[in-house]
Amino acid sequence: MTASIIIPAYNEEKYLPKTIEAILKYKTSSLLEILVVDNNSTDGTAVAASRFSLVRVLKETNKGPNWARQRGLCLFL
Repeated sequence: MTASIIIPAYNEEKYLPKTIEAILKYKTSSLLEILVVDNNSTDGTAVAASRFSLVRVLKETNKGPNWARQRGLCLFL
């Protein structure tokens, strides 16, 4: 079984790298990818996330964590 992790993010440039590093530290062979959904951030959230190899960055312009989660989830439907 493979797994993907969806991270809704709004202005998380400072904290996102540590979060991704923590996930990658415990990476197993079943981890397929990490999806960071940039929820219309005004900082460098998308750039910070894209520096990691297993990370895919998506953009969601509707504000709110629910919109961001659903955007990430729609890739699997």
